[in-house]
Amino acid sequence: MMREFHKDELDAVMQLWLNAVTKAHPFIPRDYWLNQYKIVRNDHLSMAKTFVYGEHGRLKGFVSILEDSFIAELFVDADNWNQGIGTKLIEWCKEQYPHLEVNVYKQSENTVHFYEKHGFIAERELKNSATGADELFMSWKKEG
Repeated sequence: MMREFHKDELDAVMQLWLNAVTKAHPFIPRDYWLNQYKIVRNDHLSMAKTFVYGEHGRLKGFVSILEDSFIAELFVDADNWNQGIGTKLIEWCKEQYPHLEVNVYKQSENTVHFYEKHGFIAERELKNSATGADELFMSWKKEG
């Protein structure tokens, strides 16, 4: 079930984030993500509209949207990958917002494919200034 994030879930969301982000991006050193932890916790999640997906009282994924269009974070608990939870998160976002954008590491082929499968188009390639890795700026617009 999708619902708004509650502040008392911050530790659980951050644990999910750390586990998923390190598993999804093995080409980025773990130390980088450990250094990003406070930024995500204190900045991204406080500035963004964050929604969580849970089943049977257990948090399984979350998405954070900045400025009503930018997907700052979309992560599924690593133990629940390939169960359609990411699809539920992105489809819910597409119902809420007429336009979405995201930066995706180019080397994360599964993630690029996920967004392409959901109608996102790669518009340009970028270099992440913090990691040096190539990223794709992708966007989706509601038809009509």
